[in-house]
Amino acid sequence: MDILVTTPKHAHQLASEEAKFVEKNPDAYWFRTLRGKPNVQVGDRVYYVDNGRIRGYGIVFAVDYGELQCEATRKIYKGTHLKQRKWV
Repeated sequence: MDILVTTPKHAHQLASEEAKFVEKNPDAYWFRTLRGKPNVQVGDRVYYVDNGRIRGYGIVFAVDYGELQCEATRKIYKGTHLKQRKWV
């Protein structure tokens, strides 16, 4: 099941920093953290809306639960993590 997520306006700069980090580090990935356990599986797409526009989508390669620290910002996220490497 593909999903659509929106980047809050206050998080736009942070999301941009994370994307630049992933672009420069071939082993890195980006992720979206959600509450609960959505019906998303490996191979599904996560569409990203930023500033009112769909910017693209990532293809999920893993779904994890718990805590995850962002390598780019060192921020800790808790919940369900939809990890993606491929960006379209």
